Amino acid sequence: MIKLLNNLKSQNQKTTDTKNAGKSWDSSVKTAKLVEIQAELNRLNNELVIKQNDQSNLDFNKDLITVAESHFRIKDAEHLQAVNAHNSINVELNSVQTEINSIETRIGENEGRKSDYQEKVNELEQFRRYNGMIDLFKMKVMSTALPGISAKANELFKQITGDRYDNLKIDQESFEIIVNRDDNEVLIETLSGGEKDLAAVCLRIAISQYIIQNNGGGNLGFLALDEVFGSQDENRRGELMNSLHKISKLFNQVFIVAHNKDVEEQFPNRFIISKSGNYSKIETLFAV
Repeated sequence: MIKLLNNLKSQNQKTTDTKNAGKSWDSSVKTAKLVEIQAELNRLNNELVIKQNDQSNLDFNKDLITVAESHFRIKDAEHLQAVNAHNSINVELNSVQTEINSIETRIGENEGRKSDYQEKVNELEQFRRYNGMIDLFKMKVMSTALPGISAKANELFKQITGDRYDNLKIDQESFEIIVNRDDNEVLIETLSGGEKDLAAVCLRIAISQYIIQNNGGGNLGFLALDEVFGSQDENRRGELMNSLHKISKLFNQVFIVAHNKDVEEQFPNRFIISKSGNYSKIETLFAV
């Protein structure tokens, strides 16, 4: 029993010693931690002092910053206003440039029109000169050519018609062909078809003679008459043939196109064209 009590006392003493040792270690750890924290606080305080000194050296003034910010906002508003004004001016400049381009285009078009106008003026002046020349020629023709042509045509027309018609002439104002019939002046259109054709042939022969006379009196190249006998009766065809024979010496060649046998036989040289199947053939008959 005494031994058991001694063991319990011994055990209690160990427990007490262990607790005392734990308390002593915990106190040491806390002390070390406090020292570490204190050192960190000191470092931060030193850093704060340094920053405060730096701020003092910067001569920081909050009022000045406020004033600067207000001034900046004013300048920023002025800058924005200037940008808007610049953009507005650019828009106006673009509009003005567009108008300038349009004006330049119209100026170019007007230059083209001016050139066209000048060309038309030149053409008009040229036309006036030509018209003046034509008027002079017309006056010359009316004063010299028409009376002579009319006289020759009338002489031939009277001969062929047996003096039934007289005074065949070309009017100097209207250039209409006029003839006297039963002592009345009438237009050639009022005559029959054969008489109109005959008057036209007489005028063509008279014009040819006038050209020869104004060509130095030499022979003209040739005279060609197409179907001038078809609408005439036999007597008038004979008179017309006699007239053609008389004037034939004025031409190097006289070509007559006819479908009348009695007319064909009066020409010494002939080309006779006839149809053979799907083709035409030409037979030549020349005087020996």
